[in-house]
Amino acid sequence: MLLLLAATIANAQDKEKAQQDAQKGEQKIEIFDDCFRDEDPQFKGGAKALREYIEKNLHYPDAAQEKGVEGRVLINFVVEKNGRADSFKVIQSVDPKLDAEALRVVKSIPQKWIAARVRGEPIRVRFTMPIIFKLEKEQVKK
Repeated sequence: MLLLLAATIANAQDKEKAQQDAQKGEQKIEIFDDCFRDEDPQFKGGAKALREYIEKNLHYPDAAQEKGVEGRVLINFVVEKNGRADSFKVIQSVDPKLDAEALRVVKSIPQKWIAARVRGEPIRVRFTMPIIFKLEKEQVKK
């Protein structure tokens, strides 16, 4: 009962805040994170084309190679309703040089995405992309 009351109060406060924002002329645009969606955002050309683009354009920074730095950088961004990618940020860091390169290559993806959909309508959604840096033994500079 207490949980229901707390949820009702929180919901009423959210509605009141939205009404206040609307009166001020502010528009809150919702971004969906972990929601059920009919279709996830997709790269035009599919996952294989996206992987090929990243492999072709990702450059392992020399300084990171020399140090033998490897790892997985996670880049988070929003896929807008129109398919444009926006609001990029590193959410899991490995090394500043690797982070910068991962961010550069994800931002450079030239094509628009196919937006996620709920009930046939496009929605804004956060998308997380892992960029993995792995050195082959012969790539390690000494």
